[in-house]
Order: sequence, then C-alpha cells, then structure tokens
Amino acid sequence: MNGVRGLYEFVRGGNRVYIHDRFGSTAFDEVERFPAPDARGSRGSLVAPMPGSVQRVLVEVGSVVTRGEPLLILEAMKMEHTVTSPVDGVVAEVLVANGDQVEAGAALVVMQQEQIS
Repeated sequence: MNGVRGLYEFVRGGNRVYIHDRFGSTAFDEVERFPAPDARGSRGSLVAPMPGSVQRVLVEVGSVVTRGEPLLILEAMKMEHTVTSPVDGVVAEVLVANGDQVEAGAALVVMQQEQIS
C-alpha cells in the first residue's frame, strides 16, 4: 500500500484463523454466516433458513398440513422463499406474523407430527 509491502502469514486451526506479521499476531474466530437451522430450533419447529422478512403466513394454529405444503413465504436477498412442512401434522404454534423481520435460525412455526388418514 503506497509503495510499502508487508508479509502476512495465515494459519487456520479449527474455526480460528491466525494472522502473523512483523508486528505480532492476531486471531479471529470464524462463525457461520447462516447457522444450520437445527442449531437454534427446537424439535418440531421450523426455523428461518436465512435472515429475511415474513411476506405471508399461509397457515394458522390447528391447520392440518401434509408434507411439502407451503406454510409461509419468506423474502430474503430480494427473492421469495417458500417454507414448507417437512411432515404430515398439525400446526401447534405460529410464531411470526406478516411483515416480521427474522434472523437466520429464528423459529417460525411449531408442528405437531400426526398420522393423517
């Protein structure tokens, strides 16, 4: 930069990155930008795959749904993403409303899995 050159060494150890130069060392912990949904959700809940805005909630508490049925529309990164039911069951809780901003991993809907005849 401005005619001055520097030598840097990068070393990775697990999720930590060490940067060494002539002035010393600095360590950074690398974190996932979009944590895996299972990391924050509880069993039976559907979580936001990424930060976004809830555009439309398509179900209500007590709704009987089948696997693959749309539950809500989430807008993220200027695209609409449909969150679908992973199981046949009944909607036990709806934790968001139209227009809500959600973080990655935020619980959206809680399902109660049932046998539907």
